[in-house]
Amino acid sequence: MDHIYEMVRILRAGRHIAEFTQDELAKRAGVSRKMIVNMELQREGTTADDIEAVRVALEEAGIVFLPSTEDRSACVGFLRNPPK
Repeated sequence: MDHIYEMVRILRAGRHIAEFTQDELAKRAGVSRKMIVNMELQREGTTADDIEAVRVALEEAGIVFLPSTEDRSACVGFLRNPPK
């Protein structure tokens, strides 16, 4: 992912695809709900560690992140049978 805006946008999309509330994602990622809200609103204070924790939690739920290429923007998908 090219920059923080795109990264946050794709993480928010992943949360919606996984059908997680902000509370549920916060719990799975081990961060506060306030951090999820602030991250999604692109407020200052979100750290690289916070973003990584959210990414890992979403991937554990079967969300797949694909980086942008010359032909398309970054995108997100869902594995039907995520690894356990």
